[in-house]
Amino acid sequence: MRVTIICLIWISFLSVDALAQLSDSMIVKKFDSYNKIWHKNKILLITNQNKFLASDTIYIKCYLLNEDLSAEEENQLVTVTLVDSNGKSSCQIKFVVKSGVSSNQLILPKELASGIYMLTAHTNWMRNFGTSYFFRKEIVVVKSNKVVPVINPFLKIAVEGGHLINNVTNKVVFSCDKPGSVVQLIDSFGNQIAQDTADLNGIGAIHFVPKDDVTYQLGNASEKINIPMPRAEKNSIGLNIIHNFKRDSIQIRVVATKALVTSSSPLILIVSSGSKIIYARLHTLNANQSFQKSLALNTLPEGVYNVSLLDQNGSLIAHSDFYSAETQELNKKITLSKDLFFTTDSLSINIALKDAEGKPLKANFSVSVINKNVFDSNKNVTITDELKLFYGRDEKILVDRSTINWQESVDNYLIMNPELIPWNEILKANPSTPRYAKTNIVQRAGTAYFADGKKMLDSANIFFYSQKSKVKYQTKMLGGKVWVPLPTLYGSDELFYLAESFFYQNGVTRGLPLPNFRVRWDLDTMNLPRPVVSKELNILDDFGQFKAKINSIGKSFGFQSSATARTNVQHDFEKEINGADVVVNVEDYVVFPTMAELIKEVVPSLFHRVEKGKEIIRVILPEKMATAVSGDPVYMVDGIATNNTDFFLSIKPVDLVQIKVVNSERKLRSFGLMGKNGIVIVQTKQENRRESVDVSNLVDGLNLTAAFPSLKNNVIEIPNFRSTIDWHPIVKTDENGKASVKINLSDDIGNIEMSVNGITSNGIPFSLAQPINVKLAKRSD
Repeated sequence: MRVTIICLIWISFLSVDALAQLSDSMIVKKFDSYNKIWHKNKILLITNQNKFLASDTIYIKCYLLNEDLSAEEENQLVTVTLVDSNGKSSCQIKFVVKSGVSSNQLILPKELASGIYMLTAHTNWMRNFGTSYFFRKEIVVVKSNKVVPVINPFLKIAVEGGHLINNVTNKVVFSCDKPGSVVQLIDSFGNQIAQDTADLNGIGAIHFVPKDDVTYQLGNASEKINIPMPRAEKNSIGLNIIHNFKRDSIQIRVVATKALVTSSSPLILIVSSGSKIIYARLHTLNANQSFQKSLALNTLPEGVYNVSLLDQNGSLIAHSDFYSAETQELNKKITLSKDLFFTTDSLSINIALKDAEGKPLKANFSVSVINKNVFDSNKNVTITDELKLFYGRDEKILVDRSTINWQESVDNYLIMNPELIPWNEILKANPSTPRYAKTNIVQRAGTAYFADGKKMLDSANIFFYSQKSKVKYQTKMLGGKVWVPLPTLYGSDELFYLAESFFYQNGVTRGLPLPNFRVRWDLDTMNLPRPVVSKELNILDDFGQFKAKINSIGKSFGFQSSATARTNVQHDFEKEINGADVVVNVEDYVVFPTMAELIKEVVPSLFHRVEKGKEIIRVILPEKMATAVSGDPVYMVDGIATNNTDFFLSIKPVDLVQIKVVNSERKLRSFGLMGKNGIVIVQTKQENRRESVDVSNLVDGLNLTAAFPSLKNNVIEIPNFRSTIDWHPIVKTDENGKASVKINLSDDIGNIEMSVNGITSNGIPFSLAQPINVKLAKRSD
């Protein structure tokens, strides 16, 4: 007992000594080590437009980026999901992003209801950081009427630094549902202390000094909402961040209540951005229980910076964020190959990119040409703000840089939506490791079991086969778990599987089929980010009306205007095996009443018998394979694999076209366990005869990229009207920073906008737009 106590005391001394040595250099080292393991990626989706009709196709440009916005070189599988306000997935696609960029498309279901939906995107690796770090973008689906969000009255507050403290100036930020609302601060005696008016995003701020033993509340008189302020702390530390635009600097001020900290207790101030620490120093409070630090803004690249204040135990005691804006713009230019624009014209868009010093830049970007007449004129979030300001935060705002106080508005937004750094985890002796790995293939995992509840042995061989894509995979279990990689699986498919154990007989390994084997697949459930609740107004939507007219025109000319995308690859099983070894045309023979009789009388290399009251089928195999036969063959009935002999025998010969047998060792070898007992191919007159589908075995593979439907000159003059007139998802500048794209105009007239969105090779997002006015072309007689 005494030894134990001494050991505990010694450990406690070691712990105190380790904490006492916590320094800025140690924090930087641990921060860097942590981020090498827990490095984050960002996804950016750019869509051809932001409003759609059910059954429309959303065309997507996808960027997969590192935190510094350079391209992620490691290929990864990206999952894109459309989610409604109830959290239900409406549709989903998967595709591989190579060298940080890809394009694809998502076809909306025909039955999709009107509303606002959330388009989300993530990799398997990003699941380590929670769904808040997934990419999110709201899109609108309409029928004929306008769709608007349902916004219930609310009032939320946040205190800069995280603590409301007595007898010093505090900044309290509020957010409400209505821009222009006046929000008041009232004390417990009913006195109005301060007020502010919410900006265009419904955000505002109030500065005040809380007094001892007085409570406060914020109120929105127009909505009749009052919420209590957190009680001011008598022993706490405050953190204030002030933009000093005259000095082009950020001032960080730390202040404590006098009773809390003595001047001999140092605090650690850390300023970080992404995976880099910009500043880390120990500070001691002065006689006024405060200290200040200034940072020059011109030394800080554009982005969000996190300010953390730690005590000597490494605990976070205050935090806040600020945003540093870019002071130097890229030189970006669009020029067009002509000055006048008429319907059905072809023209070239020329893009030139240079940095602030005039050096050409390489970049990868998309070009979208949309009909502005049918879309709302609301401002959209820029890709710079999407990637450098909002990423990983639950809410987004519109940043209007033309207003004089836009920076203050952004600072207030960041106080309302902070990103806390996990210092407790970072400073651990042994930080945890990520749970989810990077992957670039579709995969499924599950638990193997017997239907009667008996435990399966890890020595069992398991063979998986995808019914449509014909992907084959054989493996063993590990601790009762199975893992199936499906790297070449495309579209929706169904998994078929077999299992076999083994035993020794006279020194020879014999196979033992496991007919009651099952796999319980792991459910990959996540609470994906949801959009706002929406409602449909009794007001016609311009886009909905435009699409209705397009569909009417399409029907009158006998064609459909909506695009379709090919999502499956069709494989020919017999071509893969270079033809069956035995072919029987059943229609050439007298009709037999049962499959058993047909086999006995007509089909060579196949025989039927009854053992212990059970019907069995065997394929006659070469002598080399015959010793390893362990059961009935696999049946390919109208292209779908099954090992259900009863189902095979239930098919009536009158319904058959052909029966084929594969018994060649060379052909069966590549099918592993599936080909061990031979394969029987059955073609029915019905052409889709099969057992009922087990939905648990359905799997979604990769989605193939479909080209945007081009505008072509037809012999018959068919009007072509479009909301997205042209879409080029992947365009690159050359070594001179230039690129050219050929654009075809439709029959749409009026306001057209050419929009360019991309990222330079050194991680700078950019956007530019070119409006044009298209006139009706005169017909030549």
